[in-house]
Amino acid sequence: MGMDITEICGEKTAGAISDIYGHEAEKVIEDLDIIRLLQVPGLGRKKAISIINKSYSQKYGNDFEKILGGNASKVYDKIVDLLRSYIATEDAKDIILSYFPVRERETIESRMSFLDKARKSYEAIRDSYPVIQEQFKRIDKLKDVPKRKYYDYVVITDSSEAEKTIKNPLCDSLYISTPADAEYAHNSYSFMVYVYGSDSELSEAIEGYADVMVECDGFDHEAYIPDAIVERFIANESTLDAIYKIKTILGGAPKYLEELLSLLKEYRERDLFKEKKITPEEFVDLVRSKEREINKRIGKTLTESGVGLKADRLLELFSSIGSSEDPTEALKQNLPPEFNEVYQSILKETLEEIEGVSGMDASSLFPDTFSYPISIDTEKLYELRNVLESSDFRSQYALKRKISSFSKRFIDIHGELLGIYEMDFMLGMGRFLSENDCSIPMLSGKGTSVIDAISMLIDSPLPVSYKIGNTSHDIAGNDNVSVLTGANSGGKTTLLETLLSAQLLVQMGIPAPASEMDTTIYDSIRYLAKAKSQNAGAFETTIKSLVPLATEKGKSLILIDELESITEPGSAARIIAALIEILKENDETCCIIVTHLGEEISELCDVRVDGIEASGLDEDLNLVVERQPKFGRIGKSTPELIVEKLYRKSKGEKKKVYERMLEKLKE
Repeated sequence: MGMDITEICGEKTAGAISDIYGHEAEKVIEDLDIIRLLQVPGLGRKKAISIINKSYSQKYGNDFEKILGGNASKVYDKIVDLLRSYIATEDAKDIILSYFPVRERETIESRMSFLDKARKSYEAIRDSYPVIQEQFKRIDKLKDVPKRKYYDYVVITDSSEAEKTIKNPLCDSLYISTPADAEYAHNSYSFMVYVYGSDSELSEAIEGYADVMVECDGFDHEAYIPDAIVERFIANESTLDAIYKIKTILGGAPKYLEELLSLLKEYRERDLFKEKKITPEEFVDLVRSKEREINKRIGKTLTESGVGLKADRLLELFSSIGSSEDPTEALKQNLPPEFNEVYQSILKETLEEIEGVSGMDASSLFPDTFSYPISIDTEKLYELRNVLESSDFRSQYALKRKISSFSKRFIDIHGELLGIYEMDFMLGMGRFLSENDCSIPMLSGKGTSVIDAISMLIDSPLPVSYKIGNTSHDIAGNDNVSVLTGANSGGKTTLLETLLSAQLLVQMGIPAPASEMDTTIYDSIRYLAKAKSQNAGAFETTIKSLVPLATEKGKSLILIDELESITEPGSAARIIAALIEILKENDETCCIIVTHLGEEISELCDVRVDGIEASGLDEDLNLVVERQPKFGRIGKSTPELIVEKLYRKSKGEKKKVYERMLEKLKE
């Protein structure tokens, strides 16, 4: 019987997931595939986690959250935060949320097998990993671009069968009935697409105006108005480039991605060039300013060069003007050649300057020969302005069409992106396992034992070995309950949390940071941290939390830290002793109790007492502690050493007080 995704997700969300993944929607949920869930529009992280949890509960009949009790969930959250720090992309970080603690051996072993491969994959590319990680950091979700209209374009038709086809949200569309309509559209827009049908009659006339001609059945809005697709690729270019570079380093970069990135680079470079070029309006202003500049330069150059007219030359000039029907032309023909030479020299420099800035040949705007004042052809000026405007647009169009032809690759790119997230997770987890010397545990015992385990939650941890319950390691007996005693700040709480985090990792399906580990799969994991409050209410609350531990069925790991802090030592010792006797009756329960009441408890009940010992003070009067517990031996307490430290640091009357305290402690 298949999984009921509507029951898990709700009808609306189930529909949204099915819209994206079709017949694979059920598999996405059953596989606890949080990455693919997070790709569903409108489905946030909190909802995705809820779906994963419900899917697991429906599949196995268990609620994973009920495995953890007390402060175990807080330690689990710390582990998750630590593991997330090894992963670069936000979406890949979320994969760890589907690795919650479970009871199913098959799930645990499957995850361990995958992560063992992850470690080997990381170690194979360890030297390249820093470069790959930098590329992972560039990865982002694929962005959509805001929908808008492109007013540079117009799509026209004279076909009644194409009239509905050309209507689109990307640009204006016009139905035309005369060539004059086509000319109007050509003059009003930078780019014109003509769509014709079997009933078109103006094709020949429109051909001279249209930038693109396409048959009705072959017209596609996004293909012929490619800007939206291009803008979407540009918005995601950094992510596409990172995907390509990661795949290139690891092998197997897709060819289409290389081609697409090459086109995007060309488009960007052309666009940058376009930005540096002059705008059509700036072109008009430039030519007008050069017109004024030429007139000033002509007057100044002629004056400074001393070019003039002698008396006999003036008489000839007056004579030619008087007898000519066109006095201006007569004047120009009779001017000394130096006038035209000056003009041509200044004009050449001016035209070179205009072309250098705009890329346009403006020679047609100025008179061929000298006249004064120089006056440009205004009609031609605005013709060139329009050419400048449309030529820039047309020069990019073919390239944009090439880029938009990759639109069908968005599905492939989305698949590549999901693969990158999985790769980021795999290599990040592989790095965690490799750097922390994690090992795959044996899942065989009726208890938990670790050899040279380290805490992931503190700086500069020292390895410790410990055993509770019946396992293959013979470092201690098979007691299912133990009392851990010893020096203040000696590492008792750290040892509890080291064991706890190792067990949580195992039940998450993750190898643990220990050279060896043999453990069972617990139905419940409970951690009672040291109580912050020590009032009567705290005592009552703690006692209430202890009773279920004593009556709970199934395999349980119970870790208790300094229970005596909630009441006076004598009562605490008796309560702990009673709890120990009850827990010892259930060999499926393993319990470690951290306490300073080792001697008192051992007098009240039969229990293994282990100790972390302080051996003395170093040169700087810091406590020297042997972090590895001594099995079956009460740990040497530290009050004597602390008082000795204070005694050795003090002077005068204070020193005498500390000395008397030391004498009493040694009695």
